[in-house]
Amino acid sequence: MSKHIKLAALVVGSIFITSCSKTTKLLDVAKEEGVSSTTGWGIESVLKYLDVDFLLSQVEENRVHSVKYGKGVKVEIDNWKSNVVFSLEPINGVGAKRTLYKRNYLRPGNYLLTANVGTGATQISISKGLTLDFYQLAQLTQANGSTGLGRLKLDVSPRDAKITLYGTPHKYHEGLKLPEGRYEVKVSKSGYDEHRVTVTITKNRLTTESIQLKPTRSVSAEHSLRVSEASAQQGAVEVVSVTGAPLNDPDKLKQDVAQYGELVISPTRSDVRYTITSTKGRQYPVKPTTTLPAGDYSVAAISTQNDEVLLQKRVSIRPNETLNTVFTLPALAYQVPLDVVLSFKVNTLYRERVEVTLKPSQGEAISFKERMGRRGLEIETRLLNGAYHAEITGRGIKYDLGTIDIAESKSNKFEFVLK
Repeated sequence: MSKHIKLAALVVGSIFITSCSKTTKLLDVAKEEGVSSTTGWGIESVLKYLDVDFLLSQVEENRVHSVKYGKGVKVEIDNWKSNVVFSLEPINGVGAKRTLYKRNYLRPGNYLLTANVGTGATQISISKGLTLDFYQLAQLTQANGSTGLGRLKLDVSPRDAKITLYGTPHKYHEGLKLPEGRYEVKVSKSGYDEHRVTVTITKNRLTTESIQLKPTRSVSAEHSLRVSEASAQQGAVEVVSVTGAPLNDPDKLKQDVAQYGELVISPTRSDVRYTITSTKGRQYPVKPTTTLPAGDYSVAAISTQNDEVLLQKRVSIRPNETLNTVFTLPALAYQVPLDVVLSFKVNTLYRERVEVTLKPSQGEAISFKERMGRRGLEIETRLLNGAYHAEITGRGIKYDLGTIDIAESKSNKFEFVLK
């Protein structure tokens, strides 16, 4: 075989190997492009995906990089199910909103977690070695996979009016998919009267609502016109009385003019504090019943232990009405007994006596003394919910297993591989 034929064969083989190495990533690219199957693809789309240069550029574009690790860190979701679609959007960072799958590669940092059938949003932190649980994510986003989805379309005039949708963390767009239920819509624009309406979303139906804002009438001009007409007819001077407040008490005048409503937040717990922030960034002290000016607010539930934002909600206060807001929060730590399975897979320590120690953040440590089998060791027990620092000792060597979190929304099955 001549040198030229050998060289040609080598080039063809290299191209084939490169194509195969990219194949496993092309499915993820197609999913992020919104394509679930070849059904419905147009000729242009098919030809686009057959373009090798385009495919390679898409793979590079969808590869997530990290300053510390080079590539994104690996994040897996236990008990994965496909009936709920979770999404992560970077907070104060670079990157687009991403859909979560069973196995993911993400840049470390803080993200806003939402779900397609959820009515809540929460902040989570992505770091190396993190494992998430499907049921925990569903609880954080208040997602119900058995709930049907409907779509919403709003015909708004003027077309550039601002649309605010309450009861979901998602921003409105035409054809937005929402879980079944009732949602409040606010449409506003400068120079027009604000309009609010409640819409009902039905499974597998398109809900359409038409909203036309009315221009705000100029009160001062209308009042001047009436005064002029009255003066011309009666020849009299109208006396207008104005009631003010002292300069050292500006809030009194505001209270006379502003309209107020009440907000009640539950549950009340020692490990959680709440914050109320207006759309202009002003924070209000939280009371059992908080009186607030009518308007829109963001309410956050924050852990008193580490100041982590557990859940956020957007609420609307109406004049002379009381709004009850209930947060679905994880149970208090070390209160609920749960079934736990600890599995150990080892290449050493066969037939050795080992001691497994779990140290809670409060209270005494829990120890298990067992003999390691040929295939490892499995411990089934019941523990209170909460965080535990895990260690295992064998042959005089102590292995730090890190921290495990036991919660009602998780499977609480932990597997450790010792090498």
